[in-house]
Amino acid sequence: MKYRLNALPVPTTNHFHINDISLEFPKPKYHMEGDLQIEGDLSSIVIEREFLGKKLTSKMGFEVDSYQEIRITIPKGVHVAKPIVLSHHFSSREVLFTKIILTYLEDSSCDFTFTFSSDDTSFLYLVEEAHLGVGAEGNVLFSNFLGDTSYCFYAQENVVEEGAKLTHTLLDLGGSVRLYHGFGRTLASSMNQLRVLYLGDKESTLDFHFYYQNEEKHSTNSILVEGALKDSSCKNFRGTIDFLKGCSSSVGEENENCILLSDTCRSRSLPQMLCHEEDVVGTHGVSSGHISQDTLFYLMSRGLSEKEAYHVILMGNFSRILKDLPEEVVSQVIDKIEEMLA
Repeated sequence: MKYRLNALPVPTTNHFHINDISLEFPKPKYHMEGDLQIEGDLSSIVIEREFLGKKLTSKMGFEVDSYQEIRITIPKGVHVAKPIVLSHHFSSREVLFTKIILTYLEDSSCDFTFTFSSDDTSFLYLVEEAHLGVGAEGNVLFSNFLGDTSYCFYAQENVVEEGAKLTHTLLDLGGSVRLYHGFGRTLASSMNQLRVLYLGDKESTLDFHFYYQNEEKHSTNSILVEGALKDSSCKNFRGTIDFLKGCSSSVGEENENCILLSDTCRSRSLPQMLCHEEDVVGTHGVSSGHISQDTLFYLMSRGLSEKEAYHVILMGNFSRILKDLPEEVVSQVIDKIEEMLA
């Protein structure tokens, strides 16, 4: 079956080949077999689960016929000290379609960790909706450790109300086809941050599409994407920050940096900034290229091997994202980098 996914709302010239991504694969079927484990202090939050025999859609454009829905509410004024972990390890050829709805009531806080792994072929389609009430705070860490021949589709939408703060961190480290879509509405005096770290190798396809709106005064949107490609992997990045009318004194920034570790990998990037308001600050930039031979020579002249030099450079580029992650997660990322450089 053919799919056209992650389409830009306002297309650019077809010459760039980045308006959307076209894929062809058999439509997966969900048999309600897989289930997410939920761990942590659940005593002060409300969790509801339901299996639904109706269509699951998202702004990504992908649609399935049935799914599991998990609704989590953090009550007003409740502060959960440690992250709530939702995880699943796939069996061979397992399919999981899930929608997670996170509702933060006023002045609440809670962090979530979503972790998915497999040793063989699997298919994940996760749709996340987050609504942060006035003064709420939340961090969501999504980790993809799926097997080399797996599919990973993750679409997230969020609304961040006045004075609230939301940070999404996305670690894209496994699978052959990986698609991500993010849509954010950032209201008055609130902050909405997205951090992405990706590694692509072999013949993997990575496609990122993020669209964040500054809707009201003193709002802040920030998108930071760091990654590396090797072999014949390819990556598309579309990042848009939209300053809507009425969002004066707001800030928007986006940066994407890609290190190319082979001559056959491909990186395409399209950062966009739309502005319908005068009194705003917006910055955006993209860099993509190979590591210079002078840099490698400098590091190797200090006693590092070529592999060690590459490792130091990658870790330096990724440090802005890794510095805020738990040690066990950083260790897993380092293992993936070592595997990629082997």
